[in-house]
Amino acid sequence: RCRAESLVDATRLMTELGALFRKEGMARAYISEVEHTVTEVQKKRCKRRRPRVLCLVWDDPLHALVGGTYAGELIEIAGGENVIPSNGHASVVMDPAILRRDPEVILLPDNVFGEQDLDEIFVQFSCLATIDGRVHFISGRNLFWPGSRAVAALPALSQIFYP
Repeated sequence: RCRAESLVDATRLMTELGALFRKEGMARAYISEVEHTVTEVQKKRCKRRRPRVLCLVWDDPLHALVGGTYAGELIEIAGGENVIPSNGHASVVMDPAILRRDPEVILLPDNVFGEQDLDEIFVQFSCLATIDGRVHFISGRNLFWPGSRAVAALPALSQIFYP
């Protein structure tokens, strides 16, 4: 099975691919770097309150990331609390009930959203994140592509959650 729905799945796949291509040492090095990054990020958030996070993943119609996904797990590891719990799907169509959860941070993957979308986000969303100006672009590749990119995604998320 070549699908990663969690960081554990991603590291398992790195191990399998390392063996398949006779690059076990490289795979072990990537896994070690990911594990070290997870430890460092967890130290940074130790005993701090988790901000409520809304991560938008598609723009037409507007979709939001749910928990229980690879990207959702990275948000949790970095210290955020996804405002949408796991429901067996990767995303849900946005509705006003989601905003009643009052996200403190909104994440916009840069492979879907750009500067031209900010005005619309600030107009459509009345929540702590827009009031406090905590709407952030994040690398969609680092957030959604499982594997060694977690080394870049986790510190970036942590810095957004705990500036």
